[in-house]
Amino acid sequence: MPITNFNAGKYDNQRVFVLVKEPATLIKLIEGGVEIPKVDLGILFNESGRKPVTKFVALDDEERRDLQILEQKNVPLVIQYVPTDPEEPFKA
Repeated sequence: MPITNFNAGKYDNQRVFVLVKEPATLIKLIEGGVEIPKVDLGILFNESGRKPVTKFVALDDEERRDLQILEQKNVPLVIQYVPTDPEEPFKA
């Protein structure tokens, strides 16, 4: 989904679910003019040098910094493992 499609209004009347591998991609989208109304961290497994921050979320230093940048851009960060779970606010 190129940023140009968002900026051209192709998704204006749609609800779009964007799945990314790392938070840095979300920063690139925002810097490209895409509005990100909320980030759900879901499940980030404890692997590759990540440190656990909740039962199902583990972050490395770069991911934590990127999430802090998203917070500074006023993007709400939440944790919701499955749709029936309540959203929990997350502070990077």
